[in-house]
Amino acid sequence: MAKKRAMTSAHASHVKRQGHADAKEFAQLIGVEDEYQNNPQDKKDVIDKNGDGHSVKSGAKKWQIFLYRQTRFATDNQFQTMNGVGQLMVAAIASFPATFEDYQKNKFISKEKLRPIMRSIKEKLQEKHRLKSFLEKSIFEGRQINYLTIKDNNVFHMFPRDDVLETLTKNIIVENSNPSNNNQKLKPGQFHEQKVIFKTITDNKKSTLGEIEMRNDSRIHFKEIKFWLYKKKTLLLLKQSINNSGEILAGKILFYGSSQKIFLRKNNEFLKKIS
Repeated sequence: MAKKRAMTSAHASHVKRQGHADAKEFAQLIGVEDEYQNNPQDKKDVIDKNGDGHSVKSGAKKWQIFLYRQTRFATDNQFQTMNGVGQLMVAAIASFPATFEDYQKNKFISKEKLRPIMRSIKEKLQEKHRLKSFLEKSIFEGRQINYLTIKDNNVFHMFPRDDVLETLTKNIIVENSNPSNNNQKLKPGQFHEQKVIFKTITDNKKSTLGEIEMRNDSRIHFKEIKFWLYKKKTLLLLKQSINNSGEILAGKILFYGSSQKIFLRKNNEFLKKIS
């Protein structure tokens, strides 16, 4: 068991280092070199010369959008004013005992307490305006970040914030997890309604795009809420929904929606560099 945790930690560390390297590469591409800076707490992986924030995502499979403890949801004004979503996140975490050892003694009690809370979170996020607010807060730290840039096949795909929010809000279907949705009996250790699932329609059938879930798998990750998205599915959805410029600038950057017009207008030095 200890070996598995060590491997997981090493993998997480590798992913983090790769993410920093990709963000630095993007910063250099857009002319932010020696003065390269980021602000991880605000999710600004790169701040360009105009002061606009960029969230740079890479990764092979999943993106961790956030992993927060109770205090974050309880003290963050945006979560607290999201018409009950922040309060429900606090309640979800509070449904678990104070220690990991107590949780291990009887998981059933906590998981049963969690079910109605996860149902309520699902119902809140099924309302499109609230879903948009949640995504805006989670991915773009409110409106502090201007662009979502995704590295894939050695190309940085740059999407403007508002186009991303419109696309995701329109296409996400919010449900709860249901391990026995094929009329099969629950396996030992399985429970209904432990997660909020974000799904989309792919090839005429529902497909999971991401999840909101409790992290209670170790003493390190206990009483935390994680929100993650699949990279390939999210990128594909954005590419299918938002037109691109058709030209890969500097051999590395492909603009989508209004990002090219806005970014190049605000960053004249970058335009001169690639001309």
